[in-house]
Amino acid sequence: MQSGAWLSLYFLGELLIPFMLVMVICCILSNRFQTGNYFSFGPLKWKPERLNPVSGMKSLMPNLQNMVKLGLTMAKVAVVGLFVYWTLIRDLDSFTQLPRLHLMGALAWIFKEVTLLALQIFAFFAVVAALDFIYKRYDYYENLKMTKQEVKDEHRNAEGDPMVKGRIRRKMMEMSFMRMITEIPKADVVVTNPTHVAVALRYTPGSYAPRVVAKGLRKRAERIKAIAREHAVPIVEAPPLARSLYRHTKVGGYIPEHLFRAVAAILARIHRQRRRNSAESLTQSMIQAQQT
Repeated sequence: MQSGAWLSLYFLGELLIPFMLVMVICCILSNRFQTGNYFSFGPLKWKPERLNPVSGMKSLMPNLQNMVKLGLTMAKVAVVGLFVYWTLIRDLDSFTQLPRLHLMGALAWIFKEVTLLALQIFAFFAVVAALDFIYKRYDYYENLKMTKQEVKDEHRNAEGDPMVKGRIRRKMMEMSFMRMITEIPKADVVVTNPTHVAVALRYTPGSYAPRVVAKGLRKRAERIKAIAREHAVPIVEAPPLARSLYRHTKVGGYIPEHLFRAVAAILARIHRQRRRNSAESLTQSMIQAQQT
């Protein structure tokens, strides 16, 4: 009797151990495919809050996610139950004859039936695991994506608030324009178009070329001309030249070579006019001196 019991346990072990090993290997491979080469003892650490019944009750509260999990679990149990039911119905006559069989014959028949049932259940769970793997991986990568607001916040943190950057940019442009204004009285000429563009030029004898000391459009152009009038800086209307100077120069930089001739002609005319004015002023001074 005792030897028969041990023999039964032996056959039962032969029956169950392979399937248990298959289940363990499937669990390991599933975790490997879903999370990669990651292994941690974190879940095994002692956490007192796990014994808190309140937090446990919260996890049991009905919500969409819990209801979906419950429904899937019940569906799996129902399918396994159907497999068992079909097996019993199909081999009902054989089951009733088991008591009449020899022990070894009965165990062999049970092993065959259980193996067939296990393979059916394994095939079903393999399909379920494959679908679950595809969904979990899709859901994982979807959760990694940032929302539009998160993208905006990330951009704001990395690049700075666009509104703040805009205010800083405007402030820097205002400061740059204020520095330009201080250079306008030193200019030799302001070339205009005549209402939209103004470019102030200054030539220092011995330098490479005339330099742009200020330029502006519309309101800034009007401001440049107003300051030029206040300090008696000549204003010359030359629309094509003004547009070209504004387009191809930077404040503080030299004018390009293809504009040398046009700018030189304007500066020469201004210098001749200044000499003529100086000569006329000197003549008038001498006449006044003789009269007195």
